[in-house]
Amino acid sequence: MGEFFVNPYAFVPLPPEAPQRGAPHGHRGNPALLTGKLAVSIEALTPLLIRGFGSDDSPELPTRPDGTAFIPGSSWKGAIRSLHETMTGSCIRVFDDEFLPSYRDPVEWSKGRLMAVVTAAPQDDRPPEVELCQPGDPSKDRLTAAELHGINAHHPLLSGTRFTRKDGEFRRDPNGEWVLFLSDTRDDDGPYHGHLRKLSGKTAEVPQEIWDRFRKLVQDADDQRPAEKKAQGGKPIKPVTVRRKSKNGTEKVFNVGNRDIASAKLRKHQPVWVKWGPNRGITDLGLAMAWRHPGEHPAGERVREFGPCTSDRELCPSCRLFGSADLSGKPDDPVTADLAMQRSYRGHVRFGDALADAVVKPEPFTLPPLGVPRPGAGQFYLHNDGFEGKTTSGQDQPLREWGSEADQEKPRELRGRKYYWHTTRFNGREKARPHQVARPDQEENKMVSKAVAFPVGTRLTATITFTDIDRAQLGGLLAALLPGRAIQSEGLLQHIGGGRPLGFGSCRITLVEGEMWTNGSRYCSASAKPPVDAEQLLAEFRNAQPESHRKILWPQVVEVLRPDAVDPAKVWYPPGAPWAQRGSEKFDAGFAFWKQTSGYGEYPLSSLPQVDPSAERGYELPLVIEEIPQQKGRS
Repeated sequence: MGEFFVNPYAFVPLPPEAPQRGAPHGHRGNPALLTGKLAVSIEALTPLLIRGFGSDDSPELPTRPDGTAFIPGSSWKGAIRSLHETMTGSCIRVFDDEFLPSYRDPVEWSKGRLMAVVTAAPQDDRPPEVELCQPGDPSKDRLTAAELHGINAHHPLLSGTRFTRKDGEFRRDPNGEWVLFLSDTRDDDGPYHGHLRKLSGKTAEVPQEIWDRFRKLVQDADDQRPAEKKAQGGKPIKPVTVRRKSKNGTEKVFNVGNRDIASAKLRKHQPVWVKWGPNRGITDLGLAMAWRHPGEHPAGERVREFGPCTSDRELCPSCRLFGSADLSGKPDDPVTADLAMQRSYRGHVRFGDALADAVVKPEPFTLPPLGVPRPGAGQFYLHNDGFEGKTTSGQDQPLREWGSEADQEKPRELRGRKYYWHTTRFNGREKARPHQVARPDQEENKMVSKAVAFPVGTRLTATITFTDIDRAQLGGLLAALLPGRAIQSEGLLQHIGGGRPLGFGSCRITLVEGEMWTNGSRYCSASAKPPVDAEQLLAEFRNAQPESHRKILWPQVVEVLRPDAVDPAKVWYPPGAPWAQRGSEKFDAGFAFWKQTSGYGEYPLSSLPQVDPSAERGYELPLVIEEIPQQKGRS
């Protein structure tokens, strides 16, 4: 097969021109505008996943009281609108312009951090107070996993437990001056240590700005992922289990104690890490010796004029057709600056439920863990022109980060709109692997979930109604439903439902029939309601689009919608082992890839391939094999 893989998603770049914003038609029944309906058929070419029905242990397909399986209109309207936004160069409707990622500190940045213990827990917005510890020796002031396991077996340990030190040996003592810090194990194979530091008796207040920064950073911690929080069951602490394989292949398990989950709800006696100076006080607060730092230049600064429409009088083509909801409350008029404003616009299109044409037998799946999107991975999500193949020193941020050296002259732009490749056959990534369900005590395995899907070949029929739109707008709606006919490239597919990173939801939509009439002829005879001439309307839509859309943007749309753009056998999130080990835990561990493409230290920045219809290698990236870990402990 070759040691290459294809990332499950790519980006269609934003067009050079800003969205063509203008006043919408309104809803006053202009006699020249069109009203009507379309009937479409949806065929599932890969299993189609609609979640949220039934229970976690017993999921169900959505069904009506008479037993007919269906796809809610809201579940497929979003997919159609998203494609319409791309084809018309409209705004990015679902977008957080204030989003700013955070990053784990390189180990080199941990120098100078002191352990501290919370003496007064935070209340409301008030920051905590802490007692500082003395600087320690990371190579000596620590306990091994085996030592912690022995202590924990008799008296359960929690990060913050007190110890005394006598003759070089640490012993548990509730009145001791030494404080134990327990971290999560992460996924390295090196030895694990619990670090201890001696209290100094010196207290300090956490400044408000440092506390506000900490609270924002903690929101990006792994423990705050929705699936992780669900797996934790609301508990404030988590057990720390260390698993290490011996030379003969047997596995040793060390239960070393419990740690606090990453949260802004710091408790009294909880150990934290700070940067402190006698003149400046506390200048940083974190939950580990090497913790997190914020990026720079939020998402709104990286999309030019493509942020969501905010005025009901100046809307992009998609917002004029599908509607717009401005939830910012930010008025344009300074006279009304003190008033909350809400300038939404009701759309002109209604999507009905898609009803199955026949009885549907649900297809069961056990899905692997799926993380949230990580836009902070700049090697994939940002344009890196001029910095590809470059690196930075250990004193600077990796080039992949938002706010690194690569953003100093001008913030790099986001790559564009994300699309998942269509792969009309599965390759194994759609199901949980044995190692993901073998140890239910692991948090990742609690994120494995059950699901049922509409099987391949399922056909459904739906009705779309539209009111008060012009011919070009109706052509645009048809184009988003029938992209192959609009762009004159047959065979293009749509994605509907969930599980797209795993290969679910590739569908073909066809127009069954349609009728339309002008508002002025609404109460005339049936002969005044002619059938929809799709080809003529699509031609009018094409003619209304800028030439750059048709010649540059649309060929890229074709590339991400065609089913043969990539080899389906090679589509996977970055693996950590050769393809021969597919299905193993090591294969699914892609940390090495992100490290070795980050533009930091010895690893040059490496980007996701650009969507290019002339690409010869099929968007392949070389596998990055997991490095043999250095024999060092975590702190």
